[in-house]
Amino acid sequence: MFQEFDICVIKNCVNKDCIHLNGKNCLFLRKEGPIYIVIVSNETNMRSLQVKNNNLELDKDKNIECIFEKNKIINTKERIENCKKYFSLNEDVMLVYDNENKIQIARRTGMFANTAMDYWNNQNKVFSINNFKLEMKKTLIDIFKEIKSSVKK
Repeated sequence: MFQEFDICVIKNCVNKDCIHLNGKNCLFLRKEGPIYIVIVSNETNMRSLQVKNNNLELDKDKNIECIFEKNKIINTKERIENCKKYFSLNEDVMLVYDNENKIQIARRTGMFANTAMDYWNNQNKVFSINNFKLEMKKTLIDIFKEIKSSVKK
């Protein structure tokens, strides 16, 4: 079973548009039903590979152990730091966790791009849209509480 941020090798691709990927390293992002979602270094799109075609193999020499606690990976920072030795994000994209907490590729534009890239480059984290929403909500509640208490005075 593959885990987020595993370094894998693509193999057995027969589609003429994908043959060039055979033997290339990729970063495993997630599994969706019968499909593996991966990204190849310096590409701008995610790739989907059929599980049944045995298109993906774990590169055991390039990965570090995935440590779980309560069904959650607890060494994500170390795994990101490790995968960056073998994988490079294209300068036009970034990785983010979406509203459903699925890791996605996104264009490196917009108001959160610098924050998302700071998370990846300097903190070995992936920017989470849900966490950002929760922080914004908490901040707004605190601001409204402060306004409300100052109005009462």
